[in-house]
Amino acid sequence: MNNIDPFEIEILLIKYIQKGTTSEETRLVESWLNESDENRLEFEKVCKAHQLKHLLNSYYAFDPQKGFQTVNKKLERRKSKRIWINTLSRIAAILTLPLLISTLTLGHLLMNSNNYGSEEEIQYVEVNSSHGMITRLELPDHSKVYLNGGSRLRYPAIFKGKTREVELTGEGYFEVNSDKEHPFFVSTTSGIKVMAHGTQFNVNTYDDRDEIEATLVEGKVDIHSFDNFMTNLKPGEKLFYNKKTQEYNVKQVNLYEATAWKDGKIVFRNTTLEEALKILGHKFNVNIVVHNNPSKKQYKFWATFTDETIHQIFGYLESAAPIKWKVNSLKQNSDTTFAKQQIDVWLK
Repeated sequence: MNNIDPFEIEILLIKYIQKGTTSEETRLVESWLNESDENRLEFEKVCKAHQLKHLLNSYYAFDPQKGFQTVNKKLERRKSKRIWINTLSRIAAILTLPLLISTLTLGHLLMNSNNYGSEEEIQYVEVNSSHGMITRLELPDHSKVYLNGGSRLRYPAIFKGKTREVELTGEGYFEVNSDKEHPFFVSTTSGIKVMAHGTQFNVNTYDDRDEIEATLVEGKVDIHSFDNFMTNLKPGEKLFYNKKTQEYNVKQVNLYEATAWKDGKIVFRNTTLEEALKILGHKFNVNIVVHNNPSKKQYKFWATFTDETIHQIFGYLESAAPIKWKVNSLKQNSDTTFAKQQIDVWLK
C-alpha cells in the first residue's frame, strides 16, 4: 500500500475497522500493518478516532450500590433446585466452520408463567457449551447469550424478584434487554460481578487465564468485586482483573478482535504469540505446549481467520515468526476415551 494515496489508505482502514472490506482489501490492509511499527501506530490512531464517535451512549438511571445489596440479600435466602441439561441433545447447528455454532432457546422450557414471579422455589438451568462449539441461547427475559467452547452458564428458569442474575464459567457474550426495574448481573467464581444497564458486553473468565476480562461494546456496565463497587466501563474499554493480586486496570481495545469469536472468527490485532496460542487452544480444543523461547522476543500478529484449519493457521504463524511445530497423534486413555491432542511448539 506504499504507492496508495494516504487519504485512500485512511478510507480503507476505516472500512477495515467497520468490517466492510472485501477479502482482497482485508489481505492488503493486514499486509500493510505487518510492514512496520509506524503503520500499526497510524492504524491505532484511526481506531481511536473512530471509537470517539461511539462513546456517547445513554446511561440508565439506577443505583448500583442498592442493586448490588439486593442481590447479596437474595442469595443468602435462596434455596434452589438444579435442573441439569445436556446441551448437545437440544442444540440445532446453524453453522459449521472449524467451530460449530449452535442455537438454544430456553425461555419457556420449564414453566409458562411470567418472567418475574414469586420469591419461593427457584429452578435453575445449566447450559454447557462443548469444546469446539459456540452455543447461542435466549434467557427468560429474551436477552441473548453466546457461550464460547468449554463454557458454562447457570441461570433461573424464570427470573424472580428484583434482579436478573446468571453465573458464568468460561467466556460469554451478552446482549441484555433493558429493564430498569430488574438489573442484570453476571457473576464469576472469582467474586467479580458485572452489572449491565441494557447493553452488550463480553466476559472472559477461563480458568487457565490469570486475569478476568470484561469488554463493553455498547451501553454501560458496573464492575463489582465481592461487596465492593470497583469501576464502570465505557464502550470500547476492557477491564483486566488479576485473580491473584485482585488489582485491575482498564484499557481501550479493538472491539472486533475481542468479540469476533462469537461469529466463528479468529482475529489477531497486534496479538502476542502467547495470547494467540491460548486462543487457538480454546478454539480447537488442543493443548499447545511451548518448549523454549531463547530470544524472549515478543512476536505479534495481524490476521483474520474464518474457515482455516489449525494446520493452515500454524503455517501462517510459521511464516511470521521463527517457530517450528508438530501435531501429535491422539492418545487413548485406559477408559477408552481420548486425551486432548497436543501441539508442540519450538521457537528457533
